[in-house]
Amino acid sequence: MLAGEFEEYILKNLDEFISSCADVCDVERVKAINLVDGLKYEGCELCVVKTALDRLSLPTYSIAYKDGRFSEFVFIPPYVLDVRDEVLYVMDYESFKEYVNDLLAFNAVSAEVAEEVIKWFESLTSHQPES
Repeated sequence: MLAGEFEEYILKNLDEFISSCADVCDVERVKAINLVDGLKYEGCELCVVKTALDRLSLPTYSIAYKDGRFSEFVFIPPYVLDVRDEVLYVMDYESFKEYVNDLLAFNAVSAEVAEEVIKWFESLTSHQPES
C-alpha cells in the first residue's frame, strides 16, 4: 500500500475511525490525514491513523529505546511512520535513515538495534521502483 492509498483508505473510513476514537476525537476537529515528510500527529489524528494501521497488514518493525520507550516503524512508501503512544512522525526515506543514525549517535539505541532497523528498511526499499 502506498501513501496515497493509505490516505484514501482513511478518508473512506473516517467516520468509523472517529467513532472508534470517540474518547479522543471531536468530529469538527478532524482534518484530512496527509502523509508528508516532517509532519507530526497527536491526539485525534494520531488515534485515527493508529486505528487505520491496526486494520491493515503493513510492514512494521518495533524497537525498544534504552530508556524503556517503544516505537513501531511502519513502512508506507514513500514514507516510514514512527508510531509511539502519544505521537506519530512521518519521515521520507532519507529522513528515516538520518533519524536512525541520530538515535545511535545520541545513544538512544544500541548499534545492533540501529543495524537491524536499517536492514529491515533496506530489505523493503530494495523492492520499490525508482522514482
